[in-house]
Amino acid sequence: AATTLAHLRAAAQWYDWAILHWKEKVMEAEGELRRIDLEHLSQAPDPPTLLWEMLRLWGFSSGQVSDMLHPHTHTGAAFSSATHRVVKDRMQLLLYPETSKEGLNLSINIADREVLLPSGKLLLSPSHAPPATFSVDLNMAWLSLTTEDFPLTLRYWQPGDQFQPFGMKGKRQKLQDFLTNRKLSLPEKEKVMVLLTVKNNICWVPGHRIDHRFRIRPACKKAWRLELKIS
Repeated sequence: AATTLAHLRAAAQWYDWAILHWKEKVMEAEGELRRIDLEHLSQAPDPPTLLWEMLRLWGFSSGQVSDMLHPHTHTGAAFSSATHRVVKDRMQLLLYPETSKEGLNLSINIADREVLLPSGKLLLSPSHAPPATFSVDLNMAWLSLTTEDFPLTLRYWQPGDQFQPFGMKGKRQKLQDFLTNRKLSLPEKEKVMVLLTVKNNICWVPGHRIDHRFRIRPACKKAWRLELKIS
């Protein structure tokens, strides 16, 4: 009996080692995002068991794991646990914390200079004149805003949102198409926010592009400097 128990303990240690060994081969962490390479996963002795061992800590079931690996599961398919989400993106699975898109709907008054966000803050400052040159930092924007544009609203983007991306000469585009063209993954898309005027016109997509209608023109005598700081 003692010998059998020792063998079982040794087998369990080998099992734990094998899971860790393959996990290091197939999973890559980028901050809170984890990428699981499906091609490398398929080379493991038992891909469903390995994937379940990697995902069970985040509350995913064996049934969900089976669906993730099903050959008919398409790119964009999403699976949720109580705290996380897994999305299939071509030959990889993306694991990241679940975020509530309803949790952000901030009203910004003309006197506000700092707005706290779930993962950072937005700084606003009026300037008497725009700068001679503009920063290439996409988290910073110079906008032509008037008192009639306030209060502003900051929220996550929604299907149906449209704007006029700067550089497209006033051509309207669905924000969803704009983000797809920028080759953002689904987790990256879900973090995208929009800043709207009181008339619900998008004036800035922080981190990506300002709207053509709110660009700084040569005759502009007063501009707003906005900066998104991510913590």
